[in-house]
Amino acid sequence: MVEGLLQFLARDDGAGTVLDLGSDERIQIAEVASMVKRLTSSSATIFEEPEAELPLEGLVPHLTYAKELLGWTPKQTFRKGLIENKLFFGKENFTKET
Repeated sequence: MVEGLLQFLARDDGAGTVLDLGSDERIQIAEVASMVKRLTSSSATIFEEPEAELPLEGLVPHLTYAKELLGWTPKQTFRKGLIENKLFFGKENFTKET
C-alpha cells in the first residue's frame, strides 16, 4: 500500500481524486480479531455485537482505478501482511500496549 500511495502522491494530477488502496479480500472484523488473538497468543476476550447495517457494499476497496492509473495491485493478502507485521515487530512489540 505504501508503494501505491507514494506513486499516487508523486503525480501532479492526483489533487481531489479518491484512490482506494488496500486488500480486495472480504474479511469480517471478528475474523481479524481472532487472527490477532491467535498471532499474539492473547488471552483477551473478544466480544461480539450485532452486525451494523452498512450503507456501502461491505467496505471493500475498488482497486480498478489504482490498477489503471498506477499499475498497482496488492502484493500480498491481508492475512500474510498481518503475519509479516507480527514477525517484523516481534511478539514483544506486537503485543505491547501503548
